[in-house]
Amino acid sequence: MKSIPTLIGAIFLAVFFSSCNKEATVSPQVSSTPLTGTGTGGGTGTGGGTTPTPPVSSTDYQPLTTGTTWRYQNIQEGKTDTSTLTITGKTKIIDAKTFFEIIEKTGAVLDTSYYYKGNNIYISNTQNYADGIGTEFVYLHDNEAVGYTWSGQAVASNPLVTGTYTGKILEKDISKTILGKVYTSVIHTQIIMTITVFGLPGTITNDMYVAKGIGIVQADINDGSDIITAKIIDYSIK
Repeated sequence: MKSIPTLIGAIFLAVFFSSCNKEATVSPQVSSTPLTGTGTGGGTGTGGGTTPTPPVSSTDYQPLTTGTTWRYQNIQEGKTDTSTLTITGKTKIIDAKTFFEIIEKTGAVLDTSYYYKGNNIYISNTQNYADGIGTEFVYLHDNEAVGYTWSGQAVASNPLVTGTYTGKILEKDISKTILGKVYTSVIHTQIIMTITVFGLPGTITNDMYVAKGIGIVQADINDGSDIITAKIIDYSIK
């Protein structure tokens, strides 16, 4: 398995495949994945091009302006590396929604994922796997109260993998200290994904911390046998 996959989305399936086969192959591929469930959106569709990036505001939990970057420290199985995520300005139309492309660079490895925000909903779509298997899920509803839940289909229908997820807001407007820096106005969500690969079930839990005006500042992913932690080092919002 590669070192650290794309921060959210790709990381779910990568961890699960790793638990089944530590030599699972990961290759960059992009295709759309449907999403269903209460308070979510999604579906299938393709497209591309560029559109004006949404403006950053004091109420924004995921800046998507072109050139914005985040740098993360990733820890897995006692090993540490660094990844940089960059908004390219390219877009992809999925189910009539405009997703913005993010490129992650970890060493010499590049991965692609897509993010959407609209109507206080934030969605990650990642397709980085052989046979086009990937994930799409809502990771935040920024206007809902603690205890709010949602659910959906995380993996497109295919003969190899099935997946659903549930999300919940655990904390809101908290402060979070990460690598010696204090981040305020943070929302803590938890995404629990149930994935079946070749008939073998597994559960992956992702605790995410998203800061207003910055984006994701920490993600803790646990598949029951392996834990990946990604912590923000620094960022530049354009």
